[in-house]
Amino acid sequence: MVGISLKRIVLTLLIAFSSAGLFAQVFTSADITPSFKYEGKNFDKAMWKFTEISKTKTDDGEVSVIEYLSPDSAVKLILTVKNLKKYNVIEWLPELENVSGAPSGKISDFKSINWHAKATQQNVLLRRHNGTTCRFTDFVQVNEIIGRLMNPPSVFGSDGCSSRGALPFFAVDFDAMNGVLVGIGWSSSWRASVSNYLVKSLKYPGGARNDCQQRYAERQGKFSIVAGLPDGMADFRLSPGERIRMPAIFVANRINTSIEDAQNLHRRFMFAYHSPKNSKGEIIKTPISVSFWGAYKQDFVLKQIGKMKKYKFPIDIIWQDAGWNGYDALNPADWWDIVGYWRVNREIFPDGIRAISNAAHDAGYKNMLWFEMERTGVNSPIFKEHPEYFTGDGKIYMINLDEPDAFKYLFDAMTKVLDEENISYLRLDFNILKPLQLWRKRETPDTRGLAEIRHINALYKFLDKIRAARDNMLVDNCASGGRRLDFEMASRSIPLWRSDVQCIGVDDYDIANQIQSMNLLQWLPQNAGGVNDFHNTDDYSWLSGFTGGMTITFNKHLASDENDDEVFGKASKRLSKFRRIGELFYGDYYPLFKNVENPTVPFGYQLNNPEDKRGCVVVLNRKLCPEKTITISPRKIKLGAQYEVEDWYGKIKTMSGKELANLQISLPEPRSFVVLFYREI
Repeated sequence: MVGISLKRIVLTLLIAFSSAGLFAQVFTSADITPSFKYEGKNFDKAMWKFTEISKTKTDDGEVSVIEYLSPDSAVKLILTVKNLKKYNVIEWLPELENVSGAPSGKISDFKSINWHAKATQQNVLLRRHNGTTCRFTDFVQVNEIIGRLMNPPSVFGSDGCSSRGALPFFAVDFDAMNGVLVGIGWSSSWRASVSNYLVKSLKYPGGARNDCQQRYAERQGKFSIVAGLPDGMADFRLSPGERIRMPAIFVANRINTSIEDAQNLHRRFMFAYHSPKNSKGEIIKTPISVSFWGAYKQDFVLKQIGKMKKYKFPIDIIWQDAGWNGYDALNPADWWDIVGYWRVNREIFPDGIRAISNAAHDAGYKNMLWFEMERTGVNSPIFKEHPEYFTGDGKIYMINLDEPDAFKYLFDAMTKVLDEENISYLRLDFNILKPLQLWRKRETPDTRGLAEIRHINALYKFLDKIRAARDNMLVDNCASGGRRLDFEMASRSIPLWRSDVQCIGVDDYDIANQIQSMNLLQWLPQNAGGVNDFHNTDDYSWLSGFTGGMTITFNKHLASDENDDEVFGKASKRLSKFRRIGELFYGDYYPLFKNVENPTVPFGYQLNNPEDKRGCVVVLNRKLCPEKTITISPRKIKLGAQYEVEDWYGKIKTMSGKELANLQISLPEPRSFVVLFYREI
C-alpha cells in the first residue's frame, strides 16, 4: 500500500499545470541572502552598510558586485552575482574579508543560500544523486517527496570531498513544468536542506499540540532551500586583511519547461560557464585516453605508443598513472608511501618520462602525468626536511596548502617535473578519504573550520596558477575516482576517471559505466568513464563508458606482439566511429529509458544538435533484458521532415520524421546494440 500511495503522489505531483503562474517559487536576485552569525548576531542586511561596487551588462545577462560592511566596520561580505537570463540562472560567489587591522569578530554557521518562499504545493519532488563511495550505486538518482505527512526537511551533503556523500547538484520539481535546479560550488564539506510544509488544515485532538506538531505549525505554508557549510563547522575569526571565498551557488528557474529541456539548458550553461577553456577561450573537449600504469617500463610503453602511431590510433592522450616517481627501483611497491617525492624513477625510465612524452607528441598525442599533490608519504624527502608543511595522523599526511612556503614548494616541484619531462597535461589524485580529521588538528577555538576553508581557497588558487602558467592546460580531476565533482572544479578540470568502481571487482563494469553516464551527464556534461581494458573490450563496453571521451586502460599482461593487427588495427577503426558520436555530446542529451540501475531495462540515449539538425541514438541490450524488440521515441524530431539515417556499419536510408520519432529497434541477443546517426534533409 505504501508503494501504491507513493506512486499516486508522484503522478499527482507531475501533472502539468496550464499556466506557470500557478506557482510562486521563482528565485530572484532579491532572494540572494547568505545567512551567518557575526559576534553571535544573525546577519541582517538592514544593519550592514550596502554598496554596489559595479554592474556590467553581458551577452547573457549582467554581472554585479555588491558589498555589505559590518556594523563595527571590520568585515565585508562581498557578493559577485551573475544574472544569466539566457540560461534562467542566478549564480553568486560569497566572500568574506577582514578590512580592519585586528582579528575580526566571530563568524559562524555560514550558509550561502537561505531561501524561504511561500509553499504552493502540498508535495514537491526532490531529485538528488548519490555521491561516490566506490560502489555500484555511485551517482544513482534518489527521489524524495518533500512535504508528505509530517516528514522533516531532507538534509544531505558530503564531508571533506564535495561528491563523496552526495552530488552537489539537485532539483526541486514543483510540478511537471516548474521547479528549480541548484548547484553548490565548493570542493569540500557542504550541507543542503529542502523543506516544504502545506496542509489543508491543522487540527489537533482537544486543541493540544505536542512539540513536533508545534514545529510543524510554525513551518506551515513555507518552502525553503538552505545550503552551505555544515552546521557547527564554521566558527572563526579572520586575520587582519584576510579574504576567503565561501561556497558558490547557482539557482536555475524552471518555468513552464519540461525537466528534460531544463536539464539540457543546464548542460549548455555548464559548457558556457563551468567547463575548462584553453588560452583561446575554447572548451577543452573530453578526451579519449589510453592509460598506462606508471611503473610499466619505458621500453614497453614506447613500443605500445609506436604501435598506436603505426595504426593511426585516433586518441588524444597517453597518460602515466601512479608509480612513476620516487627512488630508483625496478618494481616499486611503495608508490603509496613515496607520494610527494616528485622525482622520476630512473630504474623504470632511464631516459626520464620525457622519452614517453616525446614519443607521444611524435605520434600526434598529448601526454599526461599523475600527481597526488595534497598528500605526502612518510618516505618522501620533503616530509623529512619540512615536516611543518604537513599535518597528519601517523599514516596519512596532507600538505598545508594555504601556508605560503608549502604552496611555493609544491608549485615549484611540480612545475619542474612538468617542464623537464615535457608534460602536456596534469592528472590530479586525492586519496585522503577523511581530510576533515586532519584539518581539525590545525584548529583553535578561534579558527574552527578555517583550515578546511583556507585549503579549498588555496586549491583553487593553485589550479588557476598552474593552468595559467601552462597555456590553460587540461587538468584531470580524479580525486580517488570522482570525489570532487562540483561546478568550481568543473570550471578548472575534467574528471577522466569518475569512479573507482572500475578499479575493483564488480559483476558488470559496463552496467556500472551506464549508471554513471546517465546520471552524471545530466548535471556534469564533461566526464569520462574508465573502460577495462584495452585488450578485452568490445564496442558494447566502449559504448557503455563513452561520454564524448573515455579512458581505456592498458593491461601489460594481455599485450602480445603476435596480434597487433587484431588488437590495434581493429581498435583504430572502431575508435574512428566513436569520434563521430563524440562530436554530438556538446548538444542536448536525452536518456531514452528510466531506472538505469535496473539491469532488466535497456540502456540508451539520444544526442541532438538542433543547430546542425543532426544527432544520434545509442541503445544497448543488457544481459538480463528480456525484450528483443523495443520502441523508442527520440525527442525533437520534426514529424513532417525527412531524415537521412545511417547505422553503425554505414548502411544509409531515408526515414520520415514520423517513423523516426516512434522507432522500433531489434536487439536479438545480450550485448547487442544499435547506433543510428540522423540528419534532417
